[in-house]
Order: sequence, then C-alpha cells, then structure tokens
Amino acid sequence: MDGVTLRLLGPVGISRNGAALPVPRGQTLTVLVTLALAANRVVSTDAIAAAVWGEDDPPANPRAGVHNAVARLRQLLGPTSIETVIDGYRLRADTENIDLLRFDALVDEAAGGSGEDALGRLETALGLWREPLLGGVPDPLRTESERWLRERRLDVQARRVELALEADRTDTGTITELTELVRAHPFDERLVGLLMRTCHRHGRQADALAEYERLRSALGEDLGIDPGAAIQQLYLKVLRGELPVPAAPARIPAKEPPRQLPAAPPRLYGRHRELADLDAWLAREPTGSGPRLVALVGPGGIGKTALALEWSGRLAERYPDGQLYVNLRGYGPGTPLVPARALESLLRALGIAAEELPADLEDRAARFRDALARRSMLIVLDNARDGEQVRPLLPGAGSLVVVTSRGQLRGLAARDGAYRVTLDRIGAAEARELLAEATRGPAGRFAEDEVWRLVELCAGLPLAIRIVAERMARAGGSLRETVAVLADANERLDALSSGDDDLADMRTVLSWSYRALDPEAARAFRLLGAQPGPEVSLPAASALFGVSRVRAENVLDRLIGTHLVEIAGPGRYRLHDIPRAYAAELAAEESVETAGCVRDLLDWYLLSAVNAMRGVYPGIAVERLELPTSAKPPLDFADSKAAYAWFELVYPSLVACVERAYALGLDGHAWKLAWSMWDFLDHRALYDDFIATHLVGLEAARRSGSLWGEGFMRHELSDIYLDLRLYDQSIEHAQATLAIARELGNPRSIAASYSGLGVIATETGDHDVALGHYTQALDIYIEVGDEVDESAMRVNIGSQLVKLGRFGEGLESLTRGREMIERTGHKRGLTQALTQLGCAHAGLGNHDQALAFFNLSVELNHEQGYRAMEANALTHAANSLSALGDRAGARDHLKQAYEIYRDVGLPRAAEIQRRIAELDG
Repeated sequence: MDGVTLRLLGPVGISRNGAALPVPRGQTLTVLVTLALAANRVVSTDAIAAAVWGEDDPPANPRAGVHNAVARLRQLLGPTSIETVIDGYRLRADTENIDLLRFDALVDEAAGGSGEDALGRLETALGLWREPLLGGVPDPLRTESERWLRERRLDVQARRVELALEADRTDTGTITELTELVRAHPFDERLVGLLMRTCHRHGRQADALAEYERLRSALGEDLGIDPGAAIQQLYLKVLRGELPVPAAPARIPAKEPPRQLPAAPPRLYGRHRELADLDAWLAREPTGSGPRLVALVGPGGIGKTALALEWSGRLAERYPDGQLYVNLRGYGPGTPLVPARALESLLRALGIAAEELPADLEDRAARFRDALARRSMLIVLDNARDGEQVRPLLPGAGSLVVVTSRGQLRGLAARDGAYRVTLDRIGAAEARELLAEATRGPAGRFAEDEVWRLVELCAGLPLAIRIVAERMARAGGSLRETVAVLADANERLDALSSGDDDLADMRTVLSWSYRALDPEAARAFRLLGAQPGPEVSLPAASALFGVSRVRAENVLDRLIGTHLVEIAGPGRYRLHDIPRAYAAELAAEESVETAGCVRDLLDWYLLSAVNAMRGVYPGIAVERLELPTSAKPPLDFADSKAAYAWFELVYPSLVACVERAYALGLDGHAWKLAWSMWDFLDHRALYDDFIATHLVGLEAARRSGSLWGEGFMRHELSDIYLDLRLYDQSIEHAQATLAIARELGNPRSIAASYSGLGVIATETGDHDVALGHYTQALDIYIEVGDEVDESAMRVNIGSQLVKLGRFGEGLESLTRGREMIERTGHKRGLTQALTQLGCAHAGLGNHDQALAFFNLSVELNHEQGYRAMEANALTHAANSLSALGDRAGARDHLKQAYEIYRDVGLPRAAEIQRRIAELDG
C-alpha cells in the first residue's frame, strides 16, 4: 500500500499521497473493511463471504464474488496490497497506512511508557477518531465492528484518565467528559470510580459520593446486585476523608480582557448583503432586557463561521470588555458540547478558578450572567445544535451574542428574540473570483457557462467551491474537466474532498448533519436520495416514507430545519445535488428497505398517472394494464385541466420513474408510466422526453414479453415520429403495431393501427389510401360500440374527403363527428374537428364561416395547451384571411404560427417562414 492511507476510525476514506481516492461501495467496500480490520492477518474466503452476504442468503458462487472484489481493490490500492494465501487473503499494511494500526501502535507504546509521554501518546491516539465511525460501511459488518472498536476506545479513554490522575493533569473538563461516559455506560464501575476520584481531586466530595449512590441504585434496581468490593472501598475512603485532597490552586487573575475570536478567513467572498443587513440591525435601538442576539443559519459549508468571524472582527473595538468564543460542536466529530462544559470554558476565560465553578448547570449560568452584568462583551457561540444548547449561555443586556448553526434555531428566534439571517448560496461572480485567487490566474479564463455549472453542482456552497479550487491549483486540469467529473453523481463526493482534512471533505461535513437527525428523519433523508426525479411532492413523499401526509410533512419540516431539504414550491421539496449524492450513498447501504420503499412510490406514481390520463380521456379503458395496488391512495383528477396541471408539476419525476422502473426490472411499471404520459408530452411538444420514455418502455415491454405493452409503445412512437416527419421510423412502428394487434386478436387495437397508418398516409399526401385506412378503423369502432374513437374516425374521414376536394361529403362527416365529440367531452378531438370544419367551409368558398371555426379552434387549443394544433389552426386561418384580401391579418396569424413551431422545434417553422416572406414580397 505504498503511499495509500486508509481511514476506518470515522467515515471510511482512502487517499494516495494526500489525494483522495474514490471509496468503493457495497460489497467491495465490505471486503476492503473486513481485510483492513484484520490487517496483516489472514482472513478466510468464507469469513469474507459471511461479512458480505451473511449466512442466510449467499449467492450461488460467493468465492467468485469475493475474488472479483479483491481484484477491484488491487486496482485501487496497488497490485501487491492484498496477498492471496491458502483459502483466504491478507491485506499488507504498516501503521502509516491505516489509522486503526496507528491507534493500536500508539496505545502499545503508551503501555510500555509512563508519565507525560504515555499520556501524550494516548491523547494522540484518541485524536484519530471521528464520527460517524466506519461511516459508509454496510451492515451487519458496521454494527458488529463498531461495537468492539468503541469498547477498545473506551478502554483507552479510561487509561488516559488514570494517567492524568497520576500526573495531576485533570481539570473540570475531565469531570464533564467522565460524566458523559458514565451516563452512556451506567454500570461500568471502572468509569464511575475514575469519576469519583476526579471529583474528589477537585474538592467535590459530595459529587463523588452522589455518583456512587447513583451506581448502587442502578445496579440494585436493574440487575439486583451490589457494587463491587473495589468501588465500595473507594466510597468508604471518600466518605471518611481518607483520600488526600490536593491544595487548592491559586486563583487565575484576569489580567487583560479575553480576546478569544479566531482569525477570520483572509477574504470573504460575497456576503455584502448579509453584512449590510447585520449592520442595519445592530444600529437599531435594542428591545428587551436580554443581550443583542443574532443567529446565522444555513447548511454545512455555506460559510456561517466565516461570516460570524468577519463581522465580529469588525465590531471588536465596540466591546471593550473583550470577546469570547466557544465551538459548541453541535455538528461535527464527537458529541455536542453540553452547556455546563461550555459555561466552564467561558467562566475560566473570565478569570474564575476551577475550584470556584459551581457544579450545577443553573448555578453556572447564573454565575456567568453575574460576571457579565457590568460588562459589554462580544460572544460567538459557533456551531450550535439547537436553542436548548445556547439558552443557558446567554448573558444579560449590554453584550452581543452571535450564534451559528446548521439548524434554523426556530425556538431561539421565537422565544429569545434572535435576529435570524439565513445565508444564501454564492453566485457565479464570487465563484469566479475564488477560482482565480486559488489558481493564481485571471478570472476571465473561466467561461461563464462553466462557472455557472460549477456553482450548480456545488450547490453554491463556498466550501465545496474552495475544495475544487484547491484541487485545480494542486493537480491542474481545466474547469471544463473538473465540471465533467462533478457532473457524475457517483464521483461528485469523492471529487469534493481535499483528501487530508475532515473539515474540507463534503461527505464528512454532510455526515455531521445526518448524524444529528432523529431516526425517522434520517430514514426519510436516505429515501429522498433514492427517489426518482429532482423533486418530490408531499403526497409522493407520503407514499415513499410509508406514513400519513401529516407525518410526512412533519418529517420534511425537520429536514428543512437542518437545511438538508429545501422547499421547491407549494407542497414540493428538493435536495440539492451534493446532499442528494450523499443521501443516495446512504440509501444504497440500506438497499433492501430502499428497494421496497421505491417500489411503493412507483406504484403510487403509476396509479396517479393513470388516473390523470382518465382525467384527460374520461372513457379510456385501462383494464389491460393490470395495475398494482398502492398502500397510499393515488391522486384523482376532476377533469383534464387538473390532470394537465399535475403532469406539468411532476413530469420530470415521471420521466425519471420510467428509467428507474426499468433499472429495477419493473418492466410493467416502465411501459405503463410511459403510456400514461404520451398525451401530455405530445401536447406540450416535449418530444425528446416522449421518445426517450417510450423507447425505454418499448424495451421493457419486449423484455417482459408483453405484446400489449409493445403495441402501445410502438403506436405512440409511430405518432411522434410522424409529427417530426421521420416517416420511415413512423411506418416501421405502425406496421409492427398492426401485426401485434392482429396477433392479439383485439379489434380496438387493430382499428387503432389502421388509424395510425391512415395518419401517415395523410401526411405523405396519399389521401385515398388514408381514407381507406380510416374507413376500416371506423367499421371496427362502430361494431364494438366505441363512440369516442368512432367520432375521431369520422373527423379523420371528413378531413380526407376535404383534402380530396369532396367538400360536401367532408362537411357531413365532420359535422357528425363533432356532434359525437361534444357528447363524449373529448376536447382534443373537438379542436381537430373545428379546424377541419373550417377547411371544409373554405373549400366551399365560405371563408367567413371558415374563419369562425378556425378562430374557435385556435382559442380552444390555446386554452388546452395544444400548441402544435394551435399553430395548424392559425395557418389555415391565414389562408382564409388571404382569400378575403386581409394580407396584414394573414401575416399576423402566420407569424404567431411560426413562433409556436419554432418554440416547439417542429420542422414546419421553415415552411411558415417562407410563406411570410412571400406575403412580404
């Protein structure tokens, strides 16, 4: 593993010579961690397979799977990194290769030493740990390994306190740390004994005795036993005063006002609006008796601390009694700082000696307020978890308190009057300046579109953009190449890492926000990373989470509160690219649960989409679709307007659902979802999405052997290729559709196929053939009693008769078709009938009547959003206006038609442009 470093004591990370390497996922990651946890020891192939697949569900050839994973790891780590031995493998590594080996070496060295040297080695060893431990490793390996690793750390923590007691290196911080450990391990007599000795060392005999009583009560009530002999003896010694109490240390004088603010970053990019906002707020008259309190909130990496330090640094001279700073560790490695520990730090900074610190939290808070009662200080409480952590640290009036947090601190704003500033993401101008400074080159060399794309992929987070800039400065490469790497969701988080610092690793930064979530919110965040599409509505989230809408809204609100999720619109939510990539990784680790929840969501989307299609075509038959059931009721739609409004909001997600269903092997869902969207995608002229979804649907139908599905897909593909004047593709699919319909022996499908062939013949100018196809389709629809499609065929036949110059016959067929359409309520068919009625009257020379029909068709098409059909009616209206001598009106109609054809990308735009030129000529 020459130059390779593997991190296990935290989120799993790999780097080579300081540069981050992609971390494998799934089974390959499990194999790597299994070997690394037993580095330099042989691990049998069977043991590796058990770690990967468990004992209940191994694949047919687990050894082959392990072999393939090892081969991939050798490509990543080096060809000699993993040694093949008899019936197993061995990962060869030194202490500098794996942090766990380094940890063990330091602990062993400390065991052979004593005093300050041993204590220093243990402190260095414990400093290697981060949270989440083994982050990214799938269960059950993570859970099983995490247990013994934490036991190992706990043993070292206890040994470090023992050495600190021997060296008289404990303080009240040690008491707080031990108290947290004892609360996590209430029956551990060794820890309780250390806490009692430390309390006694600092003159807190009552606290030491109280800890023993707490242990005795817990053991008696929960386990029915008494404490061991050793800790009983310690209790008696404390009780009798037989342990020596060290002399009280001298009081620490506060010679100068504290100046604890860390240095602000060299340059703050942007934030001019936020700084002006903060200055304006501070200039107002204070209200209430508390401190001036401001909360800077936003997602991890947005630059809250940088802004806090920049603004506080500018104000330092206004607060002559000094500045205090404490990192509350609300989000990050380790556990959040408890308020009692934070108050200890603040009081010590004010010159109050350790032995004078009250033990009780409320007493400490009162002492802090008293110490600041006659002072004007600036206090920065960085990285707060919530309002409860901050509230005990607030002084009285006269001081300014600046709090930063990834949470929204809603309670602090509502109850304590905090002025809250939510930081926005930086824009392209700031990102270009940052890139230029980091790479020491002119800002103009970065193309505007590439900078915008970088900002989008980095979610506008200054930290993410800084990581990219540092990588470009160190490793070279153009911005275009960097953007291409970031555009790959599988590579994004690996690219957003400095490779040697958790604070400059977006995966780790996000993990700290994730760790702070309650289990329900954490599960929801994972599932949002797996759901198809860029957004999710509240009803869809309810189906995905498997909970009521009220509960789904509640959990989404909690995710919004930590800035992991954003509101995309009324009732709609989204994750930006970086948190979405992290959520997708987490979802992959919980593959079984994720797959089931995504299946539930796809069921719900499919049923809702079919109901929307029913809203567009009230009489449409869907019996052949064999629809699934859904645990959550799908949406219903009163009419086509409501259905189209829903499609407009969710169609990007539906398009993504088709791809996801196909990838999951849910072929029926894939082609049925594509079928449900054809009308919307057609009338919105979203031709690329139409073709993409239907080609996937066609493959899904063929893979599953569904002739019905294949017939539906080919029929609709034939129509769309015809609209695009790709006649060969259209005819190919139409003929295949007719063959499938005949094989199925379904009259309606045969009729629909004849209709499709008739449309193609119409477009290619073979109107006699088209009339024959439509007539065959009409006879079938009359026979099966299908009024909706019968009406459409009468309109199509009337249209062909008009094109053949048989205007009277055409008018009769079109009028009959219109009457039937108005009974069935099929508005799309109605607009076509109106246009063709106008053509029939125009053919008979009745241009005034023709214009009335054309204008009504334009109005209805515009109202329904049928843009291509609206343009067609405008073109016919222009013909009648020309015939009536209104050249200006004709030109205006043609111009409107041209703009529509141009916008939707149909080839008729060029033809209409030529006609406008002819009128102008």
